[in-house]
Amino acid sequence: MVSIKPRRPGRQTKPKSGLQKSSIAFDNTLEKFLGPSPILEGEDPANYAGLLEQVRQQTAPKDVIEHIYVRDIVDLTWELMRARKIKVALLHKGQVRVVQQFVSNGNWPGLDMDTRDAVNSAIKKRFSDAVSILKKKGITLEDITAQAFASESKTLQVIEQNMMQIEARRNFALREIERRRTTFAKRLENSVNVVEAEYKEVKDEKSQIEIEKG
Repeated sequence: MVSIKPRRPGRQTKPKSGLQKSSIAFDNTLEKFLGPSPILEGEDPANYAGLLEQVRQQTAPKDVIEHIYVRDIVDLTWELMRARKIKVALLHKGQVRVVQQFVSNGNWPGLDMDTRDAVNSAIKKRFSDAVSILKKKGITLEDITAQAFASESKTLQVIEQNMMQIEARRNFALREIERRRTTFAKRLENSVNVVEAEYKEVKDEKSQIEIEKG
């Protein structure tokens, strides 16, 4: 007689509670209302989602208004990080251009043809190698960076102004969350004080009546 082993029950997924469904529906509605996240091609959506979750945990938004402010804070932080990356990339590009100019102009003392060829070859592989060759000829990284700043100064100024505006808008959103909570706490305190005063007044009246009856 062949024995048949009982089938193992499959892993059952726990049904989502009404609260979880409500939270998911709220997130989807808020996402539709606020529009798509500011993620550009080549940027990692998982990093943005992680940042959003971290900020939500830190700020613990209490209502839809605070959720909107949190989204603003995250989007502005994301834009700020992008601006910093652009600034670094722009300066590096400027450094490479300056090195290429040093080589192509050939007006630096001691920069002979062999050195220029070596720098041209090195810069295609690793920028630091090209800098090391130029340093031996008296051209330091500080010289290169200074000229890169000068050549990219207008674009850098635009980026810096943009970063300042982003930081100001982000700080405003943070202050608004704090202001709303402070205002709510003050209203709550006043309400409690009023209720306590009314309760004390009623209690005193009852005590006075009991004294008069006694």
